[in-house]
Amino acid sequence: MILRGILKLSNKIDAHRQDIPTLVQNKGISHPDVITTTQKLSEEIEIMQHIIDSIQSIKNNHTRKSDNESLKQDLRNINKYR
Repeated sequence: MILRGILKLSNKIDAHRQDIPTLVQNKGISHPDVITTTQKLSEEIEIMQHIIDSIQSIKNNHTRKSDNESLKQDLRNINKYR
């Protein structure tokens, strides 16, 4: 289930990356749709980076309570993409 959520998140990131140039070309850089899509992309990349960092920390056995809490929050965030 978690991997499915990560895959969906990755697919959304890719889709937004592909959509932005077309949106900019058709609507202009300051159009609300461009800004909204860019903000979504940024949020999704941030979530993915937190997940990667948390997994790397666990893998390196440097897990602290704050890392575990961060991973739990990331997993809650990824539930949006299931």
